[in-house]
Amino acid sequence: MMINLVEQIQTVLGKRDGISDELMRPLADAYAVEVARVNDRLSAAVALLRKGLRSEAIQSVSITPNAIDDAAKLDFPDNEREDWHDILQFLDIPVPPDVRRDLVEQVNEAIVETQPLESLLRRHRRLAIARAPLAWRLKVLRRIADIDVAGTMWEDDIEAWEKVRHKQLSRDVANALASGRTDDLRPLHDELTNSAWRIAPDRTLAKQINASLVAASRAENLAELQELAPQLNDAFCQFDETAARRLATEWHRATGLYGIALPDELSEQVEPAIMWLAEIDREAEARARRGVALGALESALDRKASLDDLERAYQQATLFDEPPPETLVQRYWVATEERKLASTRRFQIIVAAVLSACVLGSASLAWWQIKSAYDQRVASAENQFRSLVDAGDLESATSFYESLKQVDADVATTSGITSLAGQLDSKIGEGQKRAEQFADYLKQADAEADADIDIAALNRAEAIASTEEQRGRVYAMQRRATEWENKLITQQTASLNEKLATVRSQLDEIESGDPDSAASSQLTGLVEQLQRIGGEFPRATSAAKGQATSLRTRAVSMRTAIADRSQRMQLEDAAIKRIVESQSLDEFAAALKTFASRLPNSPLADEFARAAGERDVWNKGLNWNEYVVSLGRWISGGYSAELMKSVQSSRLLVNEQIDQSPMSLPASLRERIERFDERSEILKRVLGELPNTVIADLFTVIGNNGSDNRYFTYKTYYDGQRASKFANSDRPLVGQVGIEVVTNDSGAVGVKSMSHPLIVHKEPFGTIDSLMTKYQTRHDAILSDWDGEFLKLVADVTKRPNLDSMVKEMLIQHLISGACEGSEFLSNALVNELRMLKSRSADVALWYEPKPPTDKVDETMEAGLTPTLSRLYRERSTPQSELASIKDSRFRLVGFLTRKSNGEIVMKTFQKPPTNGPLAIVRPSEKEPDRVDWVAVGTIQGGQATLSGKRDDMIAGRPVFSYYK
Repeated sequence: MMINLVEQIQTVLGKRDGISDELMRPLADAYAVEVARVNDRLSAAVALLRKGLRSEAIQSVSITPNAIDDAAKLDFPDNEREDWHDILQFLDIPVPPDVRRDLVEQVNEAIVETQPLESLLRRHRRLAIARAPLAWRLKVLRRIADIDVAGTMWEDDIEAWEKVRHKQLSRDVANALASGRTDDLRPLHDELTNSAWRIAPDRTLAKQINASLVAASRAENLAELQELAPQLNDAFCQFDETAARRLATEWHRATGLYGIALPDELSEQVEPAIMWLAEIDREAEARARRGVALGALESALDRKASLDDLERAYQQATLFDEPPPETLVQRYWVATEERKLASTRRFQIIVAAVLSACVLGSASLAWWQIKSAYDQRVASAENQFRSLVDAGDLESATSFYESLKQVDADVATTSGITSLAGQLDSKIGEGQKRAEQFADYLKQADAEADADIDIAALNRAEAIASTEEQRGRVYAMQRRATEWENKLITQQTASLNEKLATVRSQLDEIESGDPDSAASSQLTGLVEQLQRIGGEFPRATSAAKGQATSLRTRAVSMRTAIADRSQRMQLEDAAIKRIVESQSLDEFAAALKTFASRLPNSPLADEFARAAGERDVWNKGLNWNEYVVSLGRWISGGYSAELMKSVQSSRLLVNEQIDQSPMSLPASLRERIERFDERSEILKRVLGELPNTVIADLFTVIGNNGSDNRYFTYKTYYDGQRASKFANSDRPLVGQVGIEVVTNDSGAVGVKSMSHPLIVHKEPFGTIDSLMTKYQTRHDAILSDWDGEFLKLVADVTKRPNLDSMVKEMLIQHLISGACEGSEFLSNALVNELRMLKSRSADVALWYEPKPPTDKVDETMEAGLTPTLSRLYRERSTPQSELASIKDSRFRLVGFLTRKSNGEIVMKTFQKPPTNGPLAIVRPSEKEPDRVDWVAVGTIQGGQATLSGKRDDMIAGRPVFSYYK
């Protein structure tokens, strides 16, 4: 298959007038698929080689079909590959990848190293059959020579092949250097430097490649550095240390690879950033050393080190520009002072302890004697005072305490008595304070307006009221507040009901409208509003608040329903997106079916399922495209009879399956198709049968060195009598000679006495022979451009030198008659010219009679005919114009029909925006169910589709195609 594929490509490359998009694109696509497959297999094998699994790698490429053999079949010569790539780029066809020769080399080398002689010989033969590159075959041949040391002929073959390879290398290196592709240079460099050459190649080739590779590498490194420099500078300007360090690492790596001095502008651009990072590193190192010193000082303090150790640690911590923390310094000074005063403190503590013990012994004895009588008086007074205070007899308690202070001041000042006195004062103060506080609360609560009564203060006054009078004053104010509260409840309830009525009306309006995102947003706002209403009308009745809760529940339910619908629409949008992203009609039909099965409740489901069921209908309609493609191949291929079979087959299929269509072919192209066989017969009769005419074998003879009349003689007679009767350079003849010449229109001959020297023109034989040659070599070209080729034939005959004017006019009439017979265009355009030629038929019929020699046709005829022929040649329809006219005469898938939520039918376009023009769908024919109709459904302009088709044809899911009228 691949041999045929490569041969097809080479055939098309050799036939320049047959190159077209329709012909080249399938070949390029098929070649790309095959190359990708082979490269993938080779990559996998090389990956195994890198893991040391050589046997597995060789086995993987040897599985049928053999990857190395396939690579050899797919490998183009460099010159042909470049021509092909240029043509593909000109036609805007993606250029397919090349065979990875470097991978082939690695796998080939592994195979050569491991295979025995017999396997190598088989491989040698296979590479030869596959016409593999000479470099591949040389490796195998060298390995064979290394193993088969007795076979001296291998060395001869290697040397012979190496000489050829040297020439190829010179060319390949020159091409690779010119292209500048390093991927092409590296394998050539490896071959030149690492191969076991019997005849060393030119060393300058390797040096040139090495210099180019080094220059390319430096250019790549320089480009990378030029890209890194501004980025590193920007990171420095933004003080982005993370990015700057990453870029600096890449910079140092790239500069190491560059190998030579950097340009000054690059060095100057990155120098600030490099110095900044170095300064950061120095500061970080200093901070680290300072941290270690501070840690050592802190550790010495924690473990209560000796005074000497503390001083050493402190000295180390103060060596840096930044002093130690103040807290750490204070700890240091405290620790040193503690250590210096430790001995003195211990001595003072011992002395103080001895003195204290002596004083306490003396005081204890005196205190015990006095305390016994004193305690009795205190206990009695304290019990009496407590009973009065606890009983709440504040006046008696006050009298008792005043008397005690006068009678026994020492007892009155004891802690127990003073404590009870404090309690008494406190209770007396609390009563006064409560009365004052009540008065303050009541005053704070009271206001002229009932609405301004402070309920909190009133409640506090009620809580501390202790008399009936106080409680009555509180009740009166509470009654005022209650009356105002009832009035406020009535007002807030009315206001709340009014707002709820507005919200209810808004909910009704939303419910009757479109459930879209705007409605959802409105509902969210209403839900939030209903949540706030409780705070706005706190005194409203519970019934009114219940209505607010009910409305909120309704709004939340509506919002949930819209969210559910939105979720369903999102699922539909996702399914629609998969439909829009379909890459083929098969994927499109499958996506329609998936939509219908996964979203059965969608209003689009049934229509999409119906449309997907029309998959065969689309194929039938698109047979028109196949017909147009076959026409393109036929026109590009020179109107060959072989390609005409494909056109006729496609045309038959279109006629069988398409009933109606808005597309049609140009009239001239329809004539070429319908009259192809007829024109072949006309061409055969007009040109193919010329050798059977009388004039086909005639030469023109003129006596007396061209001054006599001209006659016609047979070529065979001339050839036989040339030496004896016709002058030649070897033996000039003089005098009279009898020559056989044509005497009537049937070709009969008679002898005519003519004077030497004779002039012989090989006409009309030469013209007939030329026409026959063109018939044989340009048969397809004449059929491809009937009008143009026949007009050129007439022009050529008209200009033919030494062709007798009568015979010339007879041939012109013959050619024009045949051309008009096969062309409606020429038959309408050359009516007058053909009539003029036929009017001269009587004179032309006597062409055989002797006349003065001339190759000029009648001036009147030439003056009228030549401009007409020139004009018609310019005005004719050419294959190129017809090819251009049908280039866009195809239906192109641009979108599909769908519906909005309100049921309106619209068109959704696929990813690629369609061009402006009419739109059509294909559907089953109303007359014949087995056939289809193309139906116009609107137009598209600037990406906006306007649909105007019949309602019954507008089924959601049907694909929409654009076309050109």
